[in-house]
Amino acid sequence: MNCPNCNAKLKTVSVKGVVLDVCESCDGIWFDRDELSKIIFSSEEELQNSPLSESLIDDKTSHPADEDYRLCPKCSSLMNHVLYPYESSVLIDRCIKCNGIWLDDGEIKKIIDYIDIKHDQYFIAKIKEIVSSLKEETI
Repeated sequence: MNCPNCNAKLKTVSVKGVVLDVCESCDGIWFDRDELSKIIFSSEEELQNSPLSESLIDDKTSHPADEDYRLCPKCSSLMNHVLYPYESSVLIDRCIKCNGIWLDDGEIKKIIDYIDIKHDQYFIAKIKEIVSSLKEETI
């Protein structure tokens, strides 16, 4: 397969038992259907010594929403621009036919950071809820 961003040949790598295709030229990553969910709940430390380590450096901006649509490296269908997760501001490419996902350099870090923030917010809210209920019980 070739990179939908720069057309370089994608290299197959294994990360946490998941076979991915990465571009050594632009550090983009191709995820077949359901592969991204197996990786994004990893910590940055877990991925630091993996083939995805270069993509964890958020040194490049994501592609703008008005950028041309790319072709899927797997099935050559058009890929849509979608937010991932849907309420985030991380714009990614998703194939309309095979549901594969292309992440540009740095986008996996943005997704992991977003999930970490949401996770922290959830636990802070739960702790406040518990503290509040404890205060009510002692009154």
